[in-house]
Amino acid sequence: MDCKLRSFSDIVDVDEGIVIAAAFGYAISRFTGSTHSLFLCHRNGKVFPLVTDCSNRSVTEYLKSVSENYDLSFDLTSTVQVESDIALSFTGIVDSGICFSIRLSDKITVEYRNSSDYLPFTIEKLAKVFDMVLAGMMSSASLSDIIFLSEHDVELTDVNSNLNFGA
Repeated sequence: MDCKLRSFSDIVDVDEGIVIAAAFGYAISRFTGSTHSLFLCHRNGKVFPLVTDCSNRSVTEYLKSVSENYDLSFDLTSTVQVESDIALSFTGIVDSGICFSIRLSDKITVEYRNSSDYLPFTIEKLAKVFDMVLAGMMSSASLSDIIFLSEHDVELTDVNSNLNFGA
């Protein structure tokens, strides 16, 4: 996926880190059912909040919007020195007990941990949603075209196939 990410970021003229942040923001919004997401990013020793508006539009428009917000948030944040190669960290709007660390070097590395407030399954599911969104972002024209649920999850949400009254 790393070569695909590099090629895709060149085509849409957005930094690879922005593509990852945008995919993560969209994954959070889909996972939480919100049109916005808020998480922390790390860049050049700065830690800063990033808000993404995940309303439906073309993937390119969304990426440009995230890029603008990313640069603005970075510029407005005072310097907080952090020795880290973490590209992105999600901690939620309030301390949610979830932390994702996504590193981008020769390959994309995702590490996550959670408090006892969340089952490991929940965090693993969010990581899978992120992976699906990132892949979908590189192959879809609009945000609404991105598939972020597995076939099994779609079956679980299909009310008609799950109703077994009297069975």
